[in-house]
Amino acid sequence: LHSFPTRRSSDLSATAGGSLGDGATVTGDSPSGMVTFNLYAASDTTCATPLFTDTESLGAQGHATSAKYKNAAAGTYQWVASYGGDPNNGTAAGSCGDTTEQVTVTATTPTFTNTPDTNVTVGTPIGDQFKIANGFAPGGTVTFSLYAPGDTTCTTALLTVTKTVSGNKTYQSGTFAEMAAGTYDWVVVYTGDSNNNGVTESCGTETSVVNQASPMLSTTATTNVAVGAMITDSAVLASGFNPSGVMTFEVF
Repeated sequence: LHSFPTRRSSDLSATAGGSLGDGATVTGDSPSGMVTFNLYAASDTTCATPLFTDTESLGAQGHATSAKYKNAAAGTYQWVASYGGDPNNGTAAGSCGDTTEQVTVTATTPTFTNTPDTNVTVGTPIGDQFKIANGFAPGGTVTFSLYAPGDTTCTTALLTVTKTVSGNKTYQSGTFAEMAAGTYDWVVVYTGDSNNNGVTESCGTETSVVNQASPMLSTTATTNVAVGAMITDSAVLASGFNPSGVMTFEVF
């Protein structure tokens, strides 16, 4: 009996969430009958309890291919195939620990999309959204950190929020009420888990641009007075964001 992980569907080196399969060829006197495929976890070093069992009939040239074990988590798996024999051929079996029958499943890399709020007016709260897609039941945590304009090395966070990851979906940072116009930097860190690779964004990759407010000015001047009388002007500033500075009146 010669068995091997089949060369289809990336069975030799799958990523988490993928499918594993095995194949076996029996040589002898026109062998027929059945082949049983057992798949074991790496921790099962004596191949005592299979994770998956499938029995298939021998086909042409004495070959059989197992069904697929689906949604494999990351780790190393061991296949053991056994042939039950027929009237002209005895039984045969592979051995536990055969390195040619081991399959390594590595962590997958999900798709990450970051969408920070941007081009808002100062005083409007800003937040960030981080979407995880195509992961294998991702867990771990995602941490959002926000940095002020001028903190070009992202040294001192204005806000840090950590959320628990529970599947492929969008995670929200919550909002921050910024107090100044400028460009704010978001840095998002996803820890990953045993089945999913994490990611750390670089400073300056994701930004929220906060624009100055555009105040409105209305004025009321003294009018229709006799020559020699005093005249004045007054102004009302509205729709600004905590406006300060000076206001200058000129008369011509």
